[in-house]
Amino acid sequence: MNCGCDLNEWHAIIATAESEDADTEDYEEVDLSQASHRPRHAKAAPPNDDVQPTAVEAQVPRAHSREQGSASPIPIMSPLPVSVHDPKLYEEDSPHNRRKLVLFISFVIAAILAFFLVYHFVIHRSDPQQPAVSSSEQPSESAQSEPSSTSQKEEVDESPYKDEPGYEEVKALYDKLEDLDREVTSCENAYKNDFTADEETRTKDSDQATELAKTLKDDLKKVNDIDEVEEDSKLYDQYQLVIECYQYLNDRMAIITKAWKTNLQYKHPEKYEDRLSKLISQNIRSGEEDVAPKVDYQKSYQRIGL
Repeated sequence: MNCGCDLNEWHAIIATAESEDADTEDYEEVDLSQASHRPRHAKAAPPNDDVQPTAVEAQVPRAHSREQGSASPIPIMSPLPVSVHDPKLYEEDSPHNRRKLVLFISFVIAAILAFFLVYHFVIHRSDPQQPAVSSSEQPSESAQSEPSSTSQKEEVDESPYKDEPGYEEVKALYDKLEDLDREVTSCENAYKNDFTADEETRTKDSDQATELAKTLKDDLKKVNDIDEVEEDSKLYDQYQLVIECYQYLNDRMAIITKAWKTNLQYKHPEKYEDRLSKLISQNIRSGEEDVAPKVDYQKSYQRIGL
């Protein structure tokens, strides 16, 4: 019996709760329907103290109106989550971030300037020492050149003609050929550049050419006067090439001295430029750029192997 009574009590409690929920829903629907047809400026009905609140209304707090003093249910709302992208969160931090950015850029610029200043200072400090280093390296270069000159002397000593009679005399005259060729070329260029110049310049160039021509004649005579070299000697062919080179140098100087002799007869050589230039060009063979004795000299000189 006790169990039955308990079950009946439970059924009564459940029925009461369901009836209260139904009443609440009807109450809300009536209020909403009445609110929709109520005029905007209509005054709210005075509260009825006799009406008992339902179970749901009793749990909802009411707010008192300032005008009527009536209580209305206030829904309890949880605070909305704030987005991390809300600009208000960064309003206070943005000046701080700008200061950090400005400080970072200033630091980078200062570092770059310091690097260039140090680099510039180091380069200029090292420049004055470079001549000293190069001068200190000169002995090493000369030391390097000494073995090469020594090797050249060894090659000369190993020449197959060193034991032949007259070798020393022929070799000494051969060693002068390079400098003599340079002096003859200088006289040739002087005529090309000054054959229409004033009389004083032309006379000076002519005198230098005449003096060099005399020197070459003397050297040619010295070469021809070497009697030690015989025809059956190994040195004979080399000796003939040296004679040819001196002869070609003399022929080149003969062309220059003859051209100056004719040129000095003209007080106004600029009026006869073509005629005076042919004094040199007429000695050039077809297909060549230099006078014939100069071309032949270069061929004979290259064949000498003393």
